[in-house]
Amino acid sequence: MNTNKRSLSRKPVLDQERKSTQEKRGWHRADIKAALEKIGLSLAELSRQTGYHPTAAGRALRTSWPEMERAIAEALGTSPQAIWPTRYTPEGVPLKYLPRHRRERGV
Repeated sequence: MNTNKRSLSRKPVLDQERKSTQEKRGWHRADIKAALEKIGLSLAELSRQTGYHPTAAGRALRTSWPEMERAIAEALGTSPQAIWPTRYTPEGVPLKYLPRHRRERGV
């Protein structure tokens, strides 16, 4: 058997790149849902508790909705920036609330 040492040595680098990419993107929808279920809440139940339609929390997993994101994060004991880092500035301001030209520049 001929093993290629170059391809084996790249694996830690590729794993590190994948990990840093996941950190930038934030939590996966299934992870958020599972974390809520671990504390005994469903997405629909959380939506109702906050006074929204039962599908509101599920919609916040797909698209930016700062108020609902805050409710989900509070239920999980963390911040919305930790769950959805791509939806917030480093200062914690939702990108949705910034003018489009500032969002596109990343300011």
